[in-house]
Amino acid sequence: MSLKVSKEDLIKFYNISENKISVIYLGSDHALTSPNKYEDLNKDKPYILYVGSREKYKNFQFFLKGYSLSERLKRDFNLVLFGGGKLSNKERKIISDLKIDHKNIIHIGGDDKKLYQLYKSSIMFIFPSIYEGFGLPLVEAMANGCPVICSKNKVFEEIAGDAVEYFDPTNLESFKEKVEDVIYSNSRIKELKLLGKSKSENYSWEKCANETLKIYSKFTRN
Repeated sequence: MSLKVSKEDLIKFYNISENKISVIYLGSDHALTSPNKYEDLNKDKPYILYVGSREKYKNFQFFLKGYSLSERLKRDFNLVLFGGGKLSNKERKIISDLKIDHKNIIHIGGDDKKLYQLYKSSIMFIFPSIYEGFGLPLVEAMANGCPVICSKNKVFEEIAGDAVEYFDPTNLESFKEKVEDVIYSNSRIKELKLLGKSKSENYSWEKCANETLKIYSKFTRN
């Protein structure tokens, strides 16, 4: 099991005994490969990165609405959406209804190396998801020195601690305020990069494998 929060869910919803559950964190060091060079998306203006699915609990519409509330963000920063499939007609309509210029939103697909390059060159990664089992993009971004702003929930607080900036995922003003406070502060961006990089070192696949092996070995002995 990858999170203490997930452990609590197993106990609560499935009535599984606590002594039958072990917590093992995933790794982030897979994201440290040296990626190939890709097109420079900062030529027009810097960009905020969003990664993965945009469905339901991912809270993507909230993300768009929060961005639309800030004239400064719309003026100064594009949104780059990585993965999750091309924008649907419904999403395009929402963008139009929110009066966001479609040129401000760039969808990109590709492999992991391309994603890691996007982390490295983006001004920040925003993770508005309401709930995750772990939140791999969170630790990938931190490992690549990308400042992170994310929803305040138990999962992200357990994984990231004080290495990221949090907003209330139900409050648009909280989102707008936190993003603007960070993105226009060079000192805070620098601080989050350092904190995130340091925090990501807690998550390695070697550690994950060794802890998993210990559990298997315990059952084998029994």
